[in-house]
Amino acid sequence: MNDIRLLYPNEHLYCANYSNRERPVIERKDLTKDSTWDINTLTNKIVFLMKGKLKFSFGYFCDEIIEEGKMLYVPAFYHFKGYVEEDVALIIIRLENKMQFCDRYRVEDLVKQTSTIQLDNNIASSGSLEINAILKDYLVFLDTCISKGLKCKYFFEIKIKELFFLFRAFYTKEDLVIFFNMALSMNTNFAEHIMQNYSKYTTLVQLAESMNYSVSGFEKKFKRTFGTSPYKWMKKQKASKIYHEISTSDRSFKEISADFGFNSSSHFNDFCKDCFGQTPGNIRQNKMNGGNY
Repeated sequence: MNDIRLLYPNEHLYCANYSNRERPVIERKDLTKDSTWDINTLTNKIVFLMKGKLKFSFGYFCDEIIEEGKMLYVPAFYHFKGYVEEDVALIIIRLENKMQFCDRYRVEDLVKQTSTIQLDNNIASSGSLEINAILKDYLVFLDTCISKGLKCKYFFEIKIKELFFLFRAFYTKEDLVIFFNMALSMNTNFAEHIMQNYSKYTTLVQLAESMNYSVSGFEKKFKRTFGTSPYKWMKKQKASKIYHEISTSDRSFKEISADFGFNSSSHFNDFCKDCFGQTPGNIRQNKMNGGNY
């Protein structure tokens, strides 16, 4: 296939559908050993490690390892930090539209399986999944097309639909529940709005009003969708990001506390002790010593 070239390249390059933006929907990325990959995720994405070894942190995941032959689901609006332990080749697929396996089975339909699956909520569980033989062939072909200069948005949309169909056909529902557990909900449109907008508001009242709900109506809808109260869910999201900042950065606790809206260091300490059973200082010291939360 190496001797095959893209025909009529100018027709592709100057087409309105040619993906030439900074963050294309599908991207091949190569990183060298000892380099870093530090991003704030704007969309949900799947990262496929085609070669090498990457140490990563986001949310509660801290210094996890993903190696060649595995993929990782990274939700939107997280600070993702990666350190390249061995030269890596990545294929990144950004999921800008609703995730759906086929016209009869949506990602949120996996929720029906969660009652029979014991999800591992341990911080040490990275949520990565093996790339099986079928998916490897798909990725190799995709990589070849990109290297030849085929970067049409229409083509990428088709390939993403194909990817989810392959998930549906060649992965168990148990594997998919674990892989996509951070994306699951009973109402995709409602949940997507929450995921994309909750960080813009400081109170539940503001978030409810932004969606034209009364507070009581919003709380009922939220609990049906996420299986927990808005307060508990938002506290968990906040805790995840705070834990990441404490354990992976050298920023002062005063800076972190201010960023997350705490009025005093004592309130910040109380929040950490309530959520993690430790003070911020203990969390950071434990990570410096190589311990686990």
